[in-house]
Amino acid sequence: MAQAYGYLNSGSRTANEHWARLRDAGLTHPGDHSPPPGALLFYDTGQAAGHVTLYLGDDQVASNDILDAFEGQGRIALVNRDDLTAGRWRLHYRGWAAPSFPGAGGRSTI
Repeated sequence: MAQAYGYLNSGSRTANEHWARLRDAGLTHPGDHSPPPGALLFYDTGQAAGHVTLYLGDDQVASNDILDAFEGQGRIALVNRDDLTAGRWRLHYRGWAAPSFPGAGGRSTI
């Protein structure tokens, strides 16, 4: 997600690590289901990495590996955010944070 804001990387290895970093800095909104457009939405997947999406507004998110999870090609898909917590994914919504990337490295080339 950091590349959407011009950074080469977020400075965190995983979405879970990034959530913890922002939480510890008091920058998260746990359980808040009213994020502003541009917010990072964090999900517990039951796996070590977790998941993060970019909120676009009108219940739409930009997310990778959602429509091609079995192919693993990292494509970006625009989906309704309810698709992440219902259906086959059943992710647990943690909350949102404004885009903040402490420790981000480099400038994106995209």
